[in-house]
Amino acid sequence: MNRPGVGIGIFAVNSTETKILIGKRIKEKLWGLPGGKLEHGEEFIQSSIREMKEETNIEINDESKWSVICTFNCVEKEKLYHWFDVYVRVFLNEDEEAQLYNNEPDKCEKWEWFSYDDLIQNYDLLFYPLKIFLTRYKIQSMNDIISLNTV
Repeated sequence: MNRPGVGIGIFAVNSTETKILIGKRIKEKLWGLPGGKLEHGEEFIQSSIREMKEETNIEINDESKWSVICTFNCVEKEKLYHWFDVYVRVFLNEDEEAQLYNNEPDKCEKWEWFSYDDLIQNYDLLFYPLKIFLTRYKIQSMNDIISLNTV
């Protein structure tokens, strides 16, 4: 029996609260949030901390800095794609931003800081769940991402 996967997506907000971290994935050739698969027995925040360190080298172990902001079912039947996504948010300080390094160059071409306008200009090149999120939650500005709290 096929079951949906459970994915974690991280909105890593920069210190000026004007941009989020987005990576260009090699396999899909699309831009996506840091994150990955929830492992058996992991809590959402634990998974986020692990994925952030594994992918970007940014280490933020203080769980109080992390917030689960939404969960949603993401289905694309034509492609047999079905994931249950959990989006979390963390606000970075300058020291944490300075830790940024591409720890998985075999999976991610590069990491960049995107403004809301950058997201919209690259909408067709965004990873499917991120597109669904922007549409479903009617995200129209960076402030919408910063203030979202649906959980």
